[in-house]
Amino acid sequence: MTQAGLAPSTVRQAHRVFSLLLALAVRDGRLTRNVAAGVRLPRVGRADKVFLTHAQVDELAAAAEPHGLIVRVLAYTGLRWGELAALRVRRVDLVKRRLLVAGVGDRGQRSGGVRYAEDASTPVGVDPPVPGRADRHADRRP
Repeated sequence: MTQAGLAPSTVRQAHRVFSLLLALAVRDGRLTRNVAAGVRLPRVGRADKVFLTHAQVDELAAAAEPHGLIVRVLAYTGLRWGELAALRVRRVDLVKRRLLVAGVGDRGQRSGGVRYAEDASTPVGVDPPVPGRADRHADRRP
C-alpha cells in the first residue's frame, strides 16, 4: 500500500480494520489464525509544527469576521476548540487578562477518557492583542 503512494497513517488504519475483521473470523472459528497479526507497519512521521505570525493571525481573524475574536483567542491562548466552546462569561476576567478554562467534561462527564471534577479549572493568560477586542464584545452582551 505504501508503494501505491498511500500515507503511512492510511496504511495503518486500513491494517487495523482488516486485522479486526480477521480477529473476528478467528473468534468465530472461520479462520485458524489472524495473518495480519505481527505485520510490520510503516512508521508515521511527525510533521514539524507550524506557528502563525502575528500578521498571519491578524489576516486570518480579519477574514473570519465577525468571528475574528475567536480566531485570536484560539491563536494566542492555545486553547482547543472544545475548551473555548465551554468557556462561560463568568470565567473571563478582562482586568487580570485571564480565562478560567474548565475541562471539556466540566460536569463530571467523560472527555477523552478523562473524568473532570465539577470545579476543575485552569487559569490561562491572554496576550495583549485579545483583551481590547474582547472588551468590545463584552459591552454588547445582553
